[in-house]
Amino acid sequence: MTERWTIRTAVGTALGLALLPILALAAGGKAEGLSGEAAERFLRTAAVVGVEKDAQAGRTLPWLVTLEKNGLRAKAVFKYVHRPRPHPLAHSYRYELAAYELSKILGLVIVPPTVERTVEGVRGALQLYAEGCISEHDLARSGLKPPDPRDLRDRLDTIRLFEALSGDACGDADDTLIHTDTWKVCRVDFAEAFRLDPELSEDCSVDRCPKSLYQRMLQMEPAATKRKLRSWLTRAEVEALCGRKGRIITLLDEKIRTRGEAAVLFAPEP
Repeated sequence: MTERWTIRTAVGTALGLALLPILALAAGGKAEGLSGEAAERFLRTAAVVGVEKDAQAGRTLPWLVTLEKNGLRAKAVFKYVHRPRPHPLAHSYRYELAAYELSKILGLVIVPPTVERTVEGVRGALQLYAEGCISEHDLARSGLKPPDPRDLRDRLDTIRLFEALSGDACGDADDTLIHTDTWKVCRVDFAEAFRLDPELSEDCSVDRCPKSLYQRMLQMEPAATKRKLRSWLTRAEVEALCGRKGRIITLLDEKIRTRGEAAVLFAPEP
């Protein structure tokens, strides 16, 4: 579950717009174009100019870090707890890094840029965050309406499939965040993901899928997936991930046979 920032703007409090991890930044520079490899370089190399260790409530108390480089100032979430499986209460920053890498493997832009970095002598995952986003939970209470409901549904269905694939809890509306200017969607908080069970969780409903994502899952080879994720996941965790991928493909194929491809696979907006 997302550990939400206690800091809010006046407008954000009224509309439920939380300061949550996603793409962007603090005053002092513009970061609209900060994404992908550029965002990763910034996270790795920007100077740490501020660390707030009590800015966020939650079980594991992530830090709010302020970064600055070449006139650009941005904030990021720093998670450092490393309690991997088989611990009964598994929770690890490495699962955040694995989720970001998996999203790149699949050609998805739904997990905010995340890198491994040491902050004040502590190793952890550093993830960009931004203002101006609303959780799916708060959206339902806000009265705000998306300009294209079908497009938002497509994006949320993509999130649900990624949750199922990564072995995280599905449908937590506090972890699904929506940019209120573009209505693009991202998903945060994978610190408890990558279960060792290859079966899909009962709370995960896989109903539709972007055609491009379906094709990329078909192309996912276990050996290549292990190479790309071995820095963050164990062999057993990767094998469980590949098992869930197989279950999802089988499920989607069954739906295509019964409902037709057009009802199951869709081409999302960029």
